[in-house]
This record gives sequence, structure tokens and C-alpha cells, in this order.
Amino acid sequence: MGTAAVFSNNRLLQEFMYGISLPGGLVAMANPNLGPYPLLSFNFVEYTLTHLLLILLPLLFVFGDGFRPDIKSLPHSIYLAAPFIGIAFLVNQTIGSNYMFLNQIETGTILVLFDKWLGTPGYLIAVLGSIFIVWAILYAPWEISRRRNFSG
Repeated sequence: MGTAAVFSNNRLLQEFMYGISLPGGLVAMANPNLGPYPLLSFNFVEYTLTHLLLILLPLLFVFGDGFRPDIKSLPHSIYLAAPFIGIAFLVNQTIGSNYMFLNQIETGTILVLFDKWLGTPGYLIAVLGSIFIVWAILYAPWEISRRRNFSG
């Protein structure tokens, strides 16, 4: 999706990267799960680089390309994300992985707390709530700026 956003300069794809990929990349980097692989391995490097791209591309759109996020476009990003989430769930069920933390909690993450409160799969409700909080943080400055410019 990032490659398409870069080469097409498509606003909706850039919005997807800002609203979906940026928070997802931040969560992945804050809660790494490399499984049985050692810290300095190909898997570590690949994991780090791909998730850093999920974070850096949207920031480059905003601070280098003049892209301005719009909360009104966020639902389109959610619609684009839905198939990825569905595919990740099916892949997780098939091969026993845990992409997007959809199947189980990971020890050493905030998901442990969510699981303690709501159980499994109830922790996903807290994850969804967290996503809404992150979106509020990511979009509030742009919305405030937009409203100030519109009224002033």
C-alpha cells in the first residue's frame, strides 16, 4: 500500500498510510514479537525496516510533501483496512501466527492488561478503544487547524 501511495500520490492511499499504517507501525515497534529469532538476525532487520517504513512514509507525506490528514477521509481508510484484517485473521488461523495481535495477547505488552480486564478475545475491544484514542490524537491538531483557518 505504501508503494502505491508514493508512486500514485493518491490522497486516499496517503490517508490510509497516516490513519492505519502509522499507528500500526508504532504499535508493532513498541511491542515487537520476533518469536524464536535472535535480536540480530535477518528477521529482526526485516521486521524493523518494514515497520519503520509504516511510520516514516506517512510522516514524509505530511512533513515533506504537504499532505494534510482529514478526519472525514478516515472511514475510507478503515474500508481499505478491512480486507487486510480479514486476511490476517485467516492467515493467523491457518498457520498459527498472530499478525496484528488478532489471535492472542503477547506477553510483555499492554495487551496483557487488556486481557486481564476483558479476557480473550475481549482484549480486542480495548484495542479498538485504543485505536480511537490514537486517531483522536493524530487527527485533532489537523482538525483544530482546519477549523481555525476556516473561521478566521
